[in-house]
Amino acid sequence: MTDEIEIKPCPFCGGEAKLLKDEFGSTAGWWYAACSNLDCGIYVVAAVRPTPQEAAKLWNRRAGEGGAE
Repeated sequence: MTDEIEIKPCPFCGGEAKLLKDEFGSTAGWWYAACSNLDCGIYVVAAVRPTPQEAAKLWNRRAGEGGAE
């Protein structure tokens, strides 16, 4: 399901980002995107969203590209 969703690389290190499903607390079952590069130096995670598409949209948003919602 998440394989066909386009997700941009990490905005800080350029590493691969992944869509993940939260498994804990009040947001269990919701989705978020995170940098998978352990050497990134910055813990980069997008806020959780109810669908992988919404999490990808939030992660893919970049400063200066417009469309801030």
